[in-house]
Amino acid sequence: MGIAGKLGVTYAAPAGGTAIHIHGTVSNPDLGLAVAINIDVAGPHGDLSGAGWDLPGAPVSFAGACYYTQAGSVHGNTVHLEGNALLANTPADVGAPVITDANLATGAITWQIGPFVFQGVGTVIHK
Repeated sequence: MGIAGKLGVTYAAPAGGTAIHIHGTVSNPDLGLAVAINIDVAGPHGDLSGAGWDLPGAPVSFAGACYYTQAGSVHGNTVHLEGNALLANTPADVGAPVITDANLATGAITWQIGPFVFQGVGTVIHK
């Protein structure tokens, strides 16, 4: 039994709440770089919040992983999230804006960290 169970704390999702999971590999051909991303957010459709992480894929000559916040909304098939890098192997990435747009129907993902935009198709799950 976890701490919450021992304290008698329970969690109930707010009415109209949802959970969204986004993951996949996105790339930027101009940089010759692919990045694996994983994001989980939850809450009312218009007020989602959560976090994500990224890890460079091959080929890559550096190890720049980040952990970042994400908050936003879902409208129709579009999930739009924004946040900032909290932790990063590359110190210059700490505080960088992170923007994610994902399509629930097609799995298309556009992910941006700082000025760098990556695109791909992955898994976008809406519960």
